[in-house]
Amino acid sequence: MRRLIRVLAVIVIVIAASYLFFELKGNWYNERIYTDLLMEPEGVQEQQEGEPVLRYSLEELKKVNPDCVGIIEVPGTGIYYPVVLSDKEDGFYYMNRNFYQEKDGRGSIFMDYRCDPDKPSTNLVFYGHRMRNNQMFAQLKNYKSKEFWKAHQIVYYTDEKGTSQYQIFAAYLSGDPAGMDEIQKKYQMEFVEGDLAEERDDFVSAVKSWSYYDTGVAVDGEKTEEFITLRTCDYAVDNGRISVVAKLTGKMKD
Repeated sequence: MRRLIRVLAVIVIVIAASYLFFELKGNWYNERIYTDLLMEPEGVQEQQEGEPVLRYSLEELKKVNPDCVGIIEVPGTGIYYPVVLSDKEDGFYYMNRNFYQEKDGRGSIFMDYRCDPDKPSTNLVFYGHRMRNNQMFAQLKNYKSKEFWKAHQIVYYTDEKGTSQYQIFAAYLSGDPAGMDEIQKKYQMEFVEGDLAEERDDFVSAVKSWSYYDTGVAVDGEKTEEFITLRTCDYAVDNGRISVVAKLTGKMKD
């Protein structure tokens, strides 16, 4: 009996060690992908002043993957990734594929397939996994804290037209869509286009009412026509999602 227990214990240890090995290897590979794609080598970075310099331009990233539509960055959080867009598999093609379209449970940062990145849509929605090692969109969980928001309010999104700056004005938790009322479904799950100022004001009022805290950021639907929403999983409720919403504050042409 003792021998059987020892054998079982060894089997459990081997399985756990194997899982840990492949988890760490996958995390390393995931980090390597985006470091290779976006960041200049450390030696080059040390010689440059200011912000990190892209290794490849957006045009070059598109040559690697034609589904690439932009680059998202939230300074100081580690969120700095290329963004992909596809309507395959009901828009979830990149949920379990990396930038090279290889099968990968860590997925990619991808845009909601209903969004039009060229127009652009009123509300560009981005999704990413919440990884245990803080990769992808894991840092969004920290926006439950107003102190974290104060230090990380700015988001940059770069597309073919240049780089746009956004300011975060709300962060909220949503639950299972099956339990949502019509207003929640509209503005948490469906709102992509809002051509009228009244529609945009209703969207802003709704997300502000759900926000963890009052940021004090003024948003006028008449003046602000573009928003972005960053979204990832949250485990505080069943089928939970945390969403971080930002308004356009300026465009910088390349």
